[in-house]
Amino acid sequence: MTVTPLLDSAGRRRSPATLPGYHAGRPPRNKGQQYPADPPSIEEIIAVMRKAGDDRHGSRVRALIAVLWRGGLRVQEALSLGEQDLDQRRGSLLVRRGKGGRRREIGMDTWGWEQLTPWLGQRVELPVGPLFCVIDGPTRGRAWASASVRVEFRRLAVQAGVRRRFAPLQLRHAHAVELAREGVPLDVIQRQLGHANLGTMVALLKEFYGHGPTRTKSYYADDLVVCVLRGGFSRVEETLLEGGRGSAVIQQRMEFQDVMRERFEEVIEH
Repeated sequence: MTVTPLLDSAGRRRSPATLPGYHAGRPPRNKGQQYPADPPSIEEIIAVMRKAGDDRHGSRVRALIAVLWRGGLRVQEALSLGEQDLDQRRGSLLVRRGKGGRRREIGMDTWGWEQLTPWLGQRVELPVGPLFCVIDGPTRGRAWASASVRVEFRRLAVQAGVRRRFAPLQLRHAHAVELAREGVPLDVIQRQLGHANLGTMVALLKEFYGHGPTRTKSYYADDLVVCVLRGGFSRVEETLLEGGRGSAVIQQRMEFQDVMRERFEEVIEH
């Protein structure tokens, strides 16, 4: 009995790693790794863009970097953009389905549009599809995979001599930092980036403590977000504080935050 090998959409033999269940029971290689906010400098981003080349592939990379950096989009939001989602006259991009299925419109500056324009002229020569698409081969015109984007970014960063992690999320962080340095209010930055409202954090605390804080205030400084929450102590914690056992309350809160670190970071960063 002859078994026909599985082929992908381009007619090539599929790797076993692409089959369901291949990675079952295997922990991911990056499990436990922490990637702190470490946005690249303007000089480093420009150096990477210059290494992209002058052909269609280079125009696509520069356009995507511009959208991620000057628009602050998540990589999947950028890769899901269509040509009809761009409004250059108003300087806006329409994210039809962001994180949590939320729809939002964001702004991008003139320089970002200047980097995007060459790719728009070349995109019309390819089949109809997503704005950032595959250029060559049987799958031309289809969506560009986020894994391929990360590989390309890493390759160009090495060529440019960038000695730090250069990934789509770092460009998003760079956008947020620049807005904060320009004095843009935090609520405007939240809307631009599509961040969850602080009410999400309050609801999360309420879920575990029985009631949430009575007041919240946020401060944004470079790549640091500080959320000050007033109130929200449980009856047990209030009793400990009244009895002069504040250190016990702090220790309990620190252990709780350590356990909940991933969920808190997801609310604040993404």
